[in-house]
Amino acid sequence: MKAPFLTNNTLLDKMITEFVKTHNVKDAVEFGCGEGRNAIYLAKRGIDVVAIDSSDVAIRNAKDKSEGLNNVRFICSNFLSVDFEDRKYDLVIDSGMFHHLAPHRRLQYRELLKEILKENGYFVLLCFSADEDGAEELDDLEFYTKRNTGVSFSEQRLRGFFDSDFEIISIKKRGQEITEEYIDISLLYGLVMKLK
Repeated sequence: MKAPFLTNNTLLDKMITEFVKTHNVKDAVEFGCGEGRNAIYLAKRGIDVVAIDSSDVAIRNAKDKSEGLNNVRFICSNFLSVDFEDRKYDLVIDSGMFHHLAPHRRLQYRELLKEILKENGYFVLLCFSADEDGAEELDDLEFYTKRNTGVSFSEQRLRGFFDSDFEIISIKKRGQEITEEYIDISLLYGLVMKLK
């Protein structure tokens, strides 16, 4: 059986829709945008978006779906390799990349967030929760020795990793809800953080 986020990959992430309805966001970056579901939603709300994915098929499809929208730019690349040209953003979104990163890449990831977020900029993260069936919570050595492609995180571990540089506004398990418009998955933690 496929995971619900694979079978419903055109639906918006509920947490992201909730966030942008309650915050003033002018520009955003999305890591791992897939075929543009969240990025196109943001662009239609008047937000300038840079959306990145390493799949050329996904980026081609995203560009087709966003035809006529001039405020979204899709880039086919590893997001850790993108040159943001010293530009800073109100919001960075990750709805599924962090839990796939090797431990040494997580450090690079955190530094990238600090470089591209504006002062008091927000970071919205959806990642695998350790207390549900799914990916295992592994320490860093286990990640390499077991050759995993994804891990889950406890709340304590997420706080320990991000707390030095980010104010954690909220961290909570997501619900399980799939509608015609959006998806919310109980396998995930949802975090809203603000750059200190």
